[in-house]
Amino acid sequence: MSTKEIETNLELASELVEQARTVQLQLAPIAARVIVDAVKSENASDELLQLIGIVSGQGLKAEDLLQAIRNEIR
Repeated sequence: MSTKEIETNLELASELVEQARTVQLQLAPIAARVIVDAVKSENASDELLQLIGIVSGQGLKAEDLLQAIRNEIR
């Protein structure tokens, strides 16, 4: 692998890490919105199960989600 290819791959890795950070910051507020909306709706069970499936394994911390829910309720 050439030096140019290595540099390109490093730049790509850096961009992907930054995108992952951005997604991680957006995940809790969006999940909180889904939770609050689900609690208000008649399909709460379905919506909450879908959310669990979507966010499982994504590193969402409980304390971040709780804070986002508090912010959403205010």
